[in-house]
Formats: sequence, structure tokens, C-alpha cells
Amino acid sequence: MPLHAVHLIFFALLLICGPAIARTTDAALCDQAAERAALAEGVPIEILRALTRTETGRAGPGGRLEPWPWAVNQGGEGYWFPNAAEAAAFVTSQISLGVSNLDIGCFQLNHHWHSAAFPSLDSMFDPDRNAQYAAAYLAQKYQITGDWLLAAGAYHSGSEGPATRYMARFDEILSGLAPFQIARLDHAPPTGSAPRQNSFPLLMAGEGAALRGSIVPQFTGRAALFAAVP
Repeated sequence: MPLHAVHLIFFALLLICGPAIARTTDAALCDQAAERAALAEGVPIEILRALTRTETGRAGPGGRLEPWPWAVNQGGEGYWFPNAAEAAAFVTSQISLGVSNLDIGCFQLNHHWHSAAFPSLDSMFDPDRNAQYAAAYLAQKYQITGDWLLAAGAYHSGSEGPATRYMARFDEILSGLAPFQIARLDHAPPTGSAPRQNSFPLLMAGEGAALRGSIVPQFTGRAALFAAVP
């Protein structure tokens, strides 16, 4: 086969497969950030992987549920943007219109209640910063409940009904993770290990009503907009 024909085939395949490869790479960002946050905050890796899928999961190649770092929830409607720039531009436009009830990134941190913990909107979208904040918050809930499933429910809501529904979906996703998805690193903390002291002052006990219920205060009654995705 002539060399120029090989080049044409290669570039054609690149055009066809490029978007799928990019999506797979971006989808992995939340899991990679979850691993690092798990080590930093003493949360089991599989717990964070299940949590990010409960928050932002959608079907990827082969039908497997994948998280997405550029996800935004605005007023109960979910958006999966192709990149960080478009996601941030959307949030910025909503804020300019007076909308602040926006859930952001791998772990859907609420902008109204938690943006003060981040130096910028871009940093709030950053998978590592997003994951570490979420892990510290979840670890705080574990210290209160002594159970990771209950902690996940409290992460979502301080109201029993929404928390119970969220726990059911979270538990379903956790049980369905493939073995390679829940395999811990050799130096990862074991399930049930005591969380380390968190590094976010705003997450310390007694820092305001917004932190007593969940990642979004309990009176909002937020539903997990991504939880219905198969």
C-alpha cells in the first residue's frame, strides 16, 4: 500500500476515534483525582469512585457508567460540557444573571455555598481540588455517622427522604463497580480507616448552617440529578 494511503487511513481513523479518546481521557480525570483525594483524606477509593458516578455518571463506551469532570447542575437540569472552558463559561454566564445555585465538577460542589473555599471558578472545576474538598467533606460526615453509606447520604442531603434515595442509588453503583475500578493502591487506606484531619477551614465543625446538612444545605431538597442515569 502506498505510504500516502497509509497516512490518509491513519488521519481518517484519528478523526473518527479522536472524540471518543478525548472523552475517555477526560472521564478518567475524576477517578484519578478520587484516588489522590482518598489517600489525602483517608476515604476508601471505591467510596469516592461510587460517589462521583452517583453525582455525574453517564454511560460511556460499552455502557459502563463513567463520571464527568465538566458537569454542571443548574436548577435541577444537568449539563455535560465537552471541556472545562465551556463549562466555566456557562457557569459564569449564569452567575452574571444572578443564578448561584450551581453544582460543579466531579463531585457537584454547590457554587453558592462552597465557592469561597476556592480561589477561582477554574479551581473549583479542577478535578483534584474538587475531589479533595468533597473527600474532606465526606470524611467529616463519616466521623459523625461511622458508616460510609450513611456518610454518602449526608453528603447529599440532611433530609431523610432525599438522603435515603441517594443512598440506594449510591449503594447500587458501588456494588456494580468492576473489580479493577475498586482495587486500591498498595498504600491506600483500608475501608473503615479513620479519616485524616481535613485541610479546608470552611469544613470544620461549627462553621455555619450551610455545612450542617450536606454539600448543599438540607432545606434545598436537591435531587441527585445524575442518579437516574443508568
